[in-house]
Amino acid sequence: MSERSLALITVIMAAGLLCGDVATAQVDQQVEWNALGTSGLVDLGAQLHADGAVSAPRRALLVQHIASRHMTDDAAVRGVPLEHWRHYVRDLHADLSAADRITWATRLRKAHAGSPQAAAALPAGDLLQLVETLVMLGDTDSRELLLDRVMNATDWQTLSAKDLASAANQLWVLKSRRGAALRRMAAHMETAYLTDNQAVQAASLRDWENLVWKISVVLSSDQRRQWATKLRAAYADTPEAMASLDAQDMLSLAMTLGDLGDASADAMMAELVAASDDWQALKPLRLPDVILPLARLGQAGKPGLARVADHLESDYLSTPSMTAKATPEEWGIFVHFIGRGPPKEKRALWVSKLRAAFVDDSAVFASLTSEDLLCLSNALSNLGEAESGVLLVSRINNSTDWHAFDGKGLRGLAMQLASIGDVGHGALGKLADHLESQYLSTPSMTAKATPEEWDIFVHFIGRGLPKEKRALWVSKLRAAFVDDSAVFASLTSED
Repeated sequence: MSERSLALITVIMAAGLLCGDVATAQVDQQVEWNALGTSGLVDLGAQLHADGAVSAPRRALLVQHIASRHMTDDAAVRGVPLEHWRHYVRDLHADLSAADRITWATRLRKAHAGSPQAAAALPAGDLLQLVETLVMLGDTDSRELLLDRVMNATDWQTLSAKDLASAANQLWVLKSRRGAALRRMAAHMETAYLTDNQAVQAASLRDWENLVWKISVVLSSDQRRQWATKLRAAYADTPEAMASLDAQDMLSLAMTLGDLGDASADAMMAELVAASDDWQALKPLRLPDVILPLARLGQAGKPGLARVADHLESDYLSTPSMTAKATPEEWGIFVHFIGRGPPKEKRALWVSKLRAAFVDDSAVFASLTSEDLLCLSNALSNLGEAESGVLLVSRINNSTDWHAFDGKGLRGLAMQLASIGDVGHGALGKLADHLESQYLSTPSMTAKATPEEWDIFVHFIGRGLPKEKRALWVSKLRAAFVDDSAVFASLTSED
C-alpha cells in the first residue's frame, strides 16, 4: 500500500468514526474517496475487508462508490485496470448482492469482451484477469473465453508460471472439455520449463504445485514419472538440497510429487512434521495440505496427525480470535481428519471453542456467509453435535446468498437440514423451490449438478414432494441426462 493511499485511508476511516452525523459522514467519505485513484481504492477495499464485520457498512458504501464512479459506461469500466477489478471483487465479494454481481459481471464482460473480436484483442494476461473476475461474480461461462484462447492462439504461452497455474485452474473446472487445452499447456511446460534444472527452477515450487494439481489429470503415466524425476533432480537430488528447503517449499514439493503419483511423497510429509516445528509457521490455509498426506498413510501417519492436533489445540483453539484465524472451511477439514478421533471430552472442547469463535458473538455470526455456516455446521456435526444444522435454518429462510451454491454445496445443505428433522422441514422446502426454479429450469442447468448430487437431493427432498412434483423432477432429469444420446453415453457407470 502506498504512503499516500494509506494516509488518505486513515483520514477517511477516522472521519467515519468521529463524525456524529451519519449522512454527513457518508457524503464526506464519498468526497474523500474521489481523491483516491483505482490503486487507492484497491488498498481501501483490502483494508476494509481485513477489518471484518466492523467495516461492513463502509464496504457497502464502497460498492456503491465504485459502481457510480466506474460503471457509468464502457469507457469508465475500461478505465480501471482489470487487475484492480479483480481485487475489488475479491475483497468486496461478500458485500455484493446477487443483483450487484450480475450487473458487475454483465458490464465488465460487455466493456472488455462484448464481441469475439474484442475478446481476441485482449492480451492473454488481461483475458485471464477478466475471466477470474467474472467467475468470482458468478459468470462461470466466461471460462469459455480462456478455453478458446488456449486452443486457438499461442500468446498465452508468454504468461508467467503463476498465471499459467491460474489459467489451468480455470480450465480444469470445464471437465469433459478441458482435456485438449490442458494437454496443450502440458506440452508448453515440457518445452519451456522441464528442459533442465535451471528451467525447472524458473517456476517456484508453489507454482509447480498449483500447475501439476490441475494438469496432472491429462498426463500419461510416463509423463508423470518424467515430471517427478525432473522436479526431484532440480530441488531434492541430495540430502543437502532437501535440507535447504523451508517448510513451505517442502510442502509444495511433497504435494507436487504426490499429484504426480510418487509413492514417497506422503512419507516426505510425515518426515517434515516429525523432524522439526518449522511447519507450525504455515498459515491455516496450508495445514489441510499437511493433514491429507498424513491421513493417507494410515497407521504410519497417526503420530504426525497427533502433532498437528496438538498444534491446533494449543495455538488455534487458545482464544476465539486465534480460532477465527482459520476459516470455517479449514476447520471443517481439520475436524474431518483429526477432530473425530479424540475422546468425547476433547471433541466437546473443540465444539465449545468453535462456537465461542463463530457463534456466540452475534456480530461475527452475522458476518459469516452461508458457505461459512455450512462448513461450520458440518464441522460441529462431525464433532458429535446433533443439532448443528439448526445454524443454517434462519439463513436459508431469510437470505438468498446460498442460491450461489453449486451442486456440491446444495447437497451439503440438504444433508445438514435433513439431519435435524422437523426443524429443518421449512428450509428444505426453500431448497426444493430453488432446485426447481433454477436447476430444473433447462437441461443444461439440471446438468450443472451431477447425478450423484441429484441422488442426494431426491433422497432427502424429492421423495417428500407431491406425486405431480415428483413426476416433473423425473421428466427434467431424463431430459438432462437420458434423452440426449451423447450426454447419456458420456455418463460413467457410477453416474
